[in-house]
Amino acid sequence: MRSLLVPGGRIAVLGPNFRYCMRRYFDCADHTLALTHKSVEEHLYAAGFEIDSVVARFLPFSFAGRLPTSSLLVRVYLRFPLAWRVLGKQFLVIGHAPNE
Repeated sequence: MRSLLVPGGRIAVLGPNFRYCMRRYFDCADHTLALTHKSVEEHLYAAGFEIDSVVARFLPFSFAGRLPTSSLLVRVYLRFPLAWRVLGKQFLVIGHAPNE
């Protein structure tokens, strides 16, 4: 990814955080490597990215549940970071390619 970005270009990595969803993490066939916000941050740094922000708990593991998926509920959820601490099971790491 680093070679594809122009200097200053951004990368956002979102995924399930093994630290907060260990029991369900491997339920998905494509989850073959346990990743946390810390490991992704380290990988991006090692690849030459500068880290802008790290949110350890961002989105729920899944939006499938008792409540129907609703764009209104998603918007409300995103506006209340305190809810992320309770329901968040996915990380968000944002970095950029340094200006060279």
